[in-house]
Amino acid sequence: MRSTTSSIATLSILALAAAALLTLASCSDSGAPGSAPAPVADALEAVLARGTLIVACDASYPPFETINPDSGKIVGFDVDMVSEVARRMGVEARFDNTDWDGIITALVTGKCDIICSGMSITDERKKRLDFTRPYDNVGQVAMIRTDRAGEFPDIASLDAPGMTVAVQVGTTGEQAARKHMPQAKVLTFTTAGEAASDVLTGQSDVLVFDDPFVRNFMKTSPGKLALVGEAFTTEPIGIALRMGQDALRAKIESTLDAMDADGFMEKLRERWRK
Repeated sequence: MRSTTSSIATLSILALAAAALLTLASCSDSGAPGSAPAPVADALEAVLARGTLIVACDASYPPFETINPDSGKIVGFDVDMVSEVARRMGVEARFDNTDWDGIITALVTGKCDIICSGMSITDERKKRLDFTRPYDNVGQVAMIRTDRAGEFPDIASLDAPGMTVAVQVGTTGEQAARKHMPQAKVLTFTTAGEAASDVLTGQSDVLVFDDPFVRNFMKTSPGKLALVGEAFTTEPIGIALRMGQDALRAKIESTLDAMDADGFMEKLRERWRK
């Protein structure tokens, strides 16, 4: 009887362990649209206990985030903003440079706490993510070489067979190009810098991307690049979180509100956006 009871107990323990493993497996995220891991019970408590706010960003997007060539560190508007948010929360911010086409998967699989990378708040993204209230706005613009600017008076003139539009993959710039220039060929690049350089070197005809980045890139090649008209979309940008992390979102938003009220955000805009 003792050996039989022991065997039953052992089998019960093994069954419970197997059930636990199955539960964990069912909560993992494959990266497929609409899927997400089991939410952390309280991400704010986890961040405070860890002492670190882990931030995913694609550091190829000046002036929001880029790599300083001298220090090798990630710098920019978003970096200064989130570093101050973290400081006021009593923790440190850690920035993980992440390719844009994998940045949402990094968040939903728990590799970071938030995304802060000039991310536009869209209905499609809100199916998988939660967002803070907007902290800024951007618009899509079209950039072309100056020697061809006279050929294209407006955005509509870019929608023609034979035109090649360079975009960063998975961005609202790609969506805008496909929507407004359906007759053109759209070429996707891993980074906005690669897409912009393709226009500068004459491989692509036009870049479609966020206004702040494009104006910043144009400064690196004075007189060689021009805008076609003005911004033709308006997009709010916010900090992205996993679904259900209401306490962390509320803490970040209240901190942003305080930073607006005491003038910190305006100083950042003066430094990075103007």
